[in-house]
Amino acid sequence: MSVIKIMVFIFLLVQTVSCGTKNSEKKTDIQDAPDDSVQKPDPTENISKSYKFEMNIPNANEPVLLKVKTHKYGADVTVESFPKQFIGSLGFKIDIINFFFDRKKGVNRNDCDDVRKFALIAKNRANETNRKYVRGANVTIDLDSQMNFLKAGFDTAVKKFIAVKLGIDWSKVYYNNKFTITDLTYDIQYNIDALSNIIDEKNEFKKSTDNFINNTMKYDGATSVNNRFADLVCDLYLGNAKLSMQFIGRYNEENKGDNDYAAQVSFDNIKSISESE
Repeated sequence: MSVIKIMVFIFLLVQTVSCGTKNSEKKTDIQDAPDDSVQKPDPTENISKSYKFEMNIPNANEPVLLKVKTHKYGADVTVESFPKQFIGSLGFKIDIINFFFDRKKGVNRNDCDDVRKFALIAKNRANETNRKYVRGANVTIDLDSQMNFLKAGFDTAVKKFIAVKLGIDWSKVYYNNKFTITDLTYDIQYNIDALSNIIDEKNEFKKSTDNFINNTMKYDGATSVNNRFADLVCDLYLGNAKLSMQFIGRYNEENKGDNDYAAQVSFDNIKSISESE
């Protein structure tokens, strides 16, 4: 074999090996590619998310704190905390004509000046007739704690509030509220100018004021109580007597352990005539 043929043979052999190497590299690139495409999430998968929302209510020092857990059917709502201080309202209703007050004017400062005069006469002259006028009135006291979460309709308000936040229909919001009030107490503090100090003997008032604590107030946060003490009525109206209540409860009525909620209500929003009039 001539030298030229040998050189041609070697050249062709080198080209063949080189081409084989390139083909082999391309094959390796294909094998390194992923065998399967990326799995997309199932749109019907039940993905749950948790949120917290603050819901403001009137006459409270802080909002209601709600915990929300979403799911494919809607959202479940529970209460983390309710407000603990409220400004309650107090109004008066004159159901029948009595010596000092009439239905149209309601309780007013001028009539309370007359109550003071009669109370002074009753004390200084031991006048039993005047005493009966002062402590023989007939006035209904309407109390509203403004604890709106105790009232009917609050669950619907919560559902609609959360529905707006989540952008869903409120019928898909489930409000699980097991809160309950377990105890109520009240207190009345009199200042030095109180008309009730004139005749004094404030223990007589308990016949009426103990009725502030009843099931209507416990479960609805509001009540109406008949009262026959004109000096007490005027003191509440004029601000000489301050009524407050404490509500004790727990967030889960099924839990028979210690109470975990306490709220203070100050009845500082005074109205001459009840709004129900």
